[in-house]
Amino acid sequence: MAISEDMQREAQAFDARIAERIQHGQYPDLRRVRPCDWFYNNTWRRPYLVALDAGREFEFALKHARRSRLLDVGCGMGHTSLEFARNGFDVTALDISAASLEVARRILAENPFQESFGSLRYLQEDFVEWEGTGPFDTMCFFGNLHHMPELDRALEKAERLLVPGGRVLSCEPAYDWKDE
Repeated sequence: MAISEDMQREAQAFDARIAERIQHGQYPDLRRVRPCDWFYNNTWRRPYLVALDAGREFEFALKHARRSRLLDVGCGMGHTSLEFARNGFDVTALDISAASLEVARRILAENPFQESFGSLRYLQEDFVEWEGTGPFDTMCFFGNLHHMPELDRALEKAERLLVPGGRVLSCEPAYDWKDE
């Protein structure tokens, strides 16, 4: 595991946020999400809002992903990684937050949806420093490119890890959606 000092501080901030969310009832599974009244201004407050936001993001990604090997960079608590694996992908999911990955592994262990399940492994890594190898057919960055201090290095690495014709899928905070 190679995580720079700057990213370790970022990981600690995420760890604290995740611990608070789990303590107050968030259940990060798109198929088994539960109401969570603790949230005020967040889609994870209600299952139908999660479906409109994270669910819509996942459906967009599923439509555009290339089959087989997928890398989910900055997977957080793993809800998207888990859905890709449930849809038959072989998923490697990276995050810098140990707390996020602990939750992701717990949700994976509780997963009742095994039909058509591909594979899923969670790794605590800084993507830019990660020494893992590809090639990957699809690489996902969901709501995290804006957290990367060396965006050019991250995108260059993504290009090196993709198969020819592979895809990078990214969803960043925005007010409007583009379908193609």
